[in-house]
Amino acid sequence: MKTFSKSTIRNVIVFFTGPLFLIPAVMVGLLITSIIRKNYVDFFGFAYEGLVGAVGLSLLISAGCLLFAYPLTLIWGIPTIYILEKTNCLNVLNLILIGLSGATLLTLFIVLIFVTPLKFDYSFLWIWLVSIYCTTAVSLGCWFVYNRCEKI
Repeated sequence: MKTFSKSTIRNVIVFFTGPLFLIPAVMVGLLITSIIRKNYVDFFGFAYEGLVGAVGLSLLISAGCLLFAYPLTLIWGIPTIYILEKTNCLNVLNLILIGLSGATLLTLFIVLIFVTPLKFDYSFLWIWLVSIYCTTAVSLGCWFVYNRCEKI
């Protein structure tokens, strides 16, 4: 007797493993940013030494990003996959576009609640670019895991 459908099992696997693709994405992003800035001592107020410190810092930042990624995947990503699957519109482009719309809404929420009352500057652009980068990494990770779980 089957308790859960194939779709439910697949979505649970996607939920637990898809956001983990954020770890290498943040690591690569931080290393590229460090190389472009040519400053291995300070990263926006966080001090570290050399590339080993950059990797350690990226793991800490990844852990912080995962605190946002898992709830957002549960609230936004899994229902998106379910709806796109039921309407036979599930492809990587639709998944990324809907993820980017969620990232834009999240950025607007953060800017309106936290940034604007303090002072208005262009920090919202950095928040938006980082959230788009992270959302794309998680969306591609979920898509990759979803396709790999198709054989279950």
